[in-house]
Amino acid sequence: YDSAMHYAFIVGNNSEWPEQRCTRGDIGLARCLSALGLPKGMLVELYDEKATRSNILSSLERLLDRRNTKLAKENRRAQEPDSLLFYYGGHGKRKEFCTQKGDKNEPWIKHSELVDLFERKFKGGVVWILLDTCHSGGFGEALVQRQRRLNGKLNARYGCILASAPDEIAGMEWTLSECFIRVFKGEILCSNNREPYYLSTKNKGMHAIKSGVPDRIDYQNAPKKDCEHAPKKECNSFPSWEQVIEFLTDERVRVNGNRMTTLFVGEDMEDGKLLQKPCIFGRSCDGATLSTPVNDDARIQRDETWMEPFRRNFDGKPCSKEGDVVYVKSVGQSALGVGQYRIGWFLGRIISINPMYGVPANNGTNNGSKGILPITNKEACIELYDVITKNRWKATVPVCSAEGRNNNILGGVPFGLGDPQPCVNVVTHLAKHLAYVDTTLPPKIKVNAPWNDGKYYSAVTLVHTEIPWTEICLEDSQPESAGPCVPVRWKDDGSVSFIPTRLCKLDCSESSEGSDSNGEVDALLSEKSTRDPEQISTPLDAMLASLACGGKKLQGETPILNNNTEEDSIVWEAYDAEDCEWSKVQLMNKVDLSLVPVKVLAYHMCYYESGSFSLVYWESDSTLNLIPTSCLRQRQSSADDDDCDDNSTAPDSGDYEGDVKRYTQNIVYDGGKNTQVPKKEFLAALHGLGSRLRKSKRSK
Repeated sequence: YDSAMHYAFIVGNNSEWPEQRCTRGDIGLARCLSALGLPKGMLVELYDEKATRSNILSSLERLLDRRNTKLAKENRRAQEPDSLLFYYGGHGKRKEFCTQKGDKNEPWIKHSELVDLFERKFKGGVVWILLDTCHSGGFGEALVQRQRRLNGKLNARYGCILASAPDEIAGMEWTLSECFIRVFKGEILCSNNREPYYLSTKNKGMHAIKSGVPDRIDYQNAPKKDCEHAPKKECNSFPSWEQVIEFLTDERVRVNGNRMTTLFVGEDMEDGKLLQKPCIFGRSCDGATLSTPVNDDARIQRDETWMEPFRRNFDGKPCSKEGDVVYVKSVGQSALGVGQYRIGWFLGRIISINPMYGVPANNGTNNGSKGILPITNKEACIELYDVITKNRWKATVPVCSAEGRNNNILGGVPFGLGDPQPCVNVVTHLAKHLAYVDTTLPPKIKVNAPWNDGKYYSAVTLVHTEIPWTEICLEDSQPESAGPCVPVRWKDDGSVSFIPTRLCKLDCSESSEGSDSNGEVDALLSEKSTRDPEQISTPLDAMLASLACGGKKLQGETPILNNNTEEDSIVWEAYDAEDCEWSKVQLMNKVDLSLVPVKVLAYHMCYYESGSFSLVYWESDSTLNLIPTSCLRQRQSSADDDDCDDNSTAPDSGDYEGDVKRYTQNIVYDGGKNTQVPKKEFLAALHGLGSRLRKSKRSK
C-alpha cells in the first residue's frame, strides 16, 4: 500500500442504541479495521462514558503526535499520503458534538476545534471524516469557514461524508456506518451484473426488502467472528470512494429519507483524484493497493424503487415546470457545470425548460436522417444550491421525455420534512399578525430594511427553501402591517427576521448576487411598495394568501383521482414525509376551512412544490395535516384494513378518537354527496386534533 500509514479514531456515543452496534455500528467499524490489519497503536476507540471532551482531544492529539514522530524519524517520502479515518457516531448539533460531560461537566467539542487540531497535527495527510450524527453537515460548514479565512490554503486534505444536512436530523439506522464496514470487508463490489445490495432496512413500509431478495449478510444475528475477517474478492471489482459515496447517497434516502451531504476540499480532493482510488483502508487485500485501478464504467447496484413517487417528467404527469423546486443528483467535477467536486443530491430551482436539438439519442436510435433527439426530449436550466458551502450555480441538465425515466431529478419530499415544528410555528405566528411569507423575491438581493427602531439597516433576502426556521426570533418578526413579508438576514449580526416586503428598498451601493438585473428587482420592490394593502382581516385570510403566493391551491370538493370503483372498496394512503412510508388517511377536503386550525394549514410551507394540496386525517396517530395532493394514492381495501395498518400500529390517542372517526367518515370525498355533520361537536373534535400536530420520531 505504497508505504502510506493509516490511522483510525473511532468515537461512539450510542449507549441508547445498543442493538447492532457490534455488527453495523461504531464498534463493528472498529472491529472491521482491526481485522483488516490496522495495528493497535494506530486505532483508537472511545465509547460512551469515555467519550468526554478531554479524552477525545487528548487521545486524538497523542495519535497524531505518534504519526508525526514516526514520520520525522523515518524521513519517509511515501508515494501516497498518510490517511486518518475519523468517525463519530451519536448525538450532534450544528456546531458541536454532544460528547459526554463526565465528572467535571465538560463542555461539548466544537467542530472548529477538531478542524484546528487536524490542521496543526496532520499536515500533508488525508482526513476521511465519517459523521453519523444529526446536523453533521455543520462540520462541513466549520471546515469551509476555516478554508475561506485562509484563502483556500489548508494543511490537510478532507473527504467529508456526513449523514445529514446542517439543519436536519440523521435517523436511528446505522446506514452510513454499515456501508463502510461492508465495503472495507469487500462485500460490496462494483459490477453492473450483480443483484442490488441492501443496507440497514426497516421491516415495513416502502423500505422493506423485497420478498425473495436476501440481505447479503444477516448482521442482526451475526456472531462476532463474522466481523473479524475479510472474504476473498476480485481486485478489479473494488469500488472507488466516489462509487461508494454515490451509492450511499441513494441508500440513505431509501432507508430513512435522509439527504446525506458531502464536502471535498484540498489538493487532489477538489479535482476528485483521491476519490477515484479504491475504497480500502488499513491494509491491502488480495493484492489490491491504493493504486489498483477501478472499473469506472460499473456502479454498485441498488434498489431505486424509492424514487418512483418523486420522479418528475417534463411532459405528462407529474410534470415539472419553471419555478419548481427540485433535487438534482451530481457526481463529479463538471457534471453540473461547477469546478469543485460534488457528490450527492442538491436543491435546485428550475429557471427554464428548453427543447434539445442535434444531440444523439441515449438509446442509440436516430430521429430521421439527421440523427437528432425528438422534440419531446428537453433540457432544464436549474439554479442549484449547496447547503454546506452556500454556493449557487446554474447548470443545464438533460431530462427525459414523458416515455422515459429521469433518475437525476426528483420533486416532492424524497428527503422527508425533518422537524416541521419550527417552520409551522413561524408561519402560524405571521398569520396571527395578518402576514405571510413572500416567496416571489429572488434570493441574495441586498436591501435596506427597517428595524424596530424605525431606522434602515443593510440586509440580504433569503429564498424560502433556505430559511433557518430555528433561528427566527418571533419577537423581531411582528409586522405592523398586513400582507407579504420577506425573510432577510441582517448584515450586522447575521440574525434573521421577516420584514414587510413593501418597506424594503434595493441597496444600490453594491450589486446583488442571484439577480440578472438590479433594475428588474428595483421595479418589483417599487411595485410592491405602491400596491394597495391586501384585504387581510383574519389569520385564515393570511394563510390563504400564503398558499396563493406559493402557487398552491386547496383541493376543495374536486375528486382527487378518477375512479369507477365503489367508494367502500377504496382506501386512501398518504406519503408520510416524517417516517418515509405510506399510511392510511381519510380525505377531509370538504371541511369548512373556518373550522380548521390555522396551524394545520401552516404545514404547506414545509413542502416546496406548488399545485394542489389536500387536508387529510391520519388514522395511525389521529392528527390533521395539509399535504400535496401528489403525496396521495388509493388502493383496494383488504380484509385486514379494518383491523390494522400496513405500516404502523395506531397509538392510544384519547377518548375522543372514536368520535372523530365517526365524524370524519361523513366528510371524506363521497362522490358528490353532501352529508352534514353536527358542527358544534365536530368543531370541538377538530380543534382537539389540530392541537396534536405530528412530530418527528426520528432523532440521533
